[in-house]
Amino acid sequence: MPVCSSTGNWFLETNLAIARLDKLARNEDVQLKLQAPDCRWDLVVVDEAHKLSATFFGGEVKYTKRYRLGNCSRSLRGTSF
Repeated sequence: MPVCSSTGNWFLETNLAIARLDKLARNEDVQLKLQAPDCRWDLVVVDEAHKLSATFFGGEVKYTKRYRLGNCSRSLRGTSF
């Protein structure tokens, strides 16, 4: 993940990013940067989106880090669908 940026948030400064799902899901600092108010993307493509799952067992839902990343990415869109 790039660490050099003038704003401290590389995602605000680029028009295109290709990143590993697990790298984003496991790094809370990166997720906070993705959730910045001015961080908007027109399109988010997730390869193997079936990995963004939660499990339900014994009446309890367990959310994975990947699932939480998928929820975070819903707020990245510039427009509502």
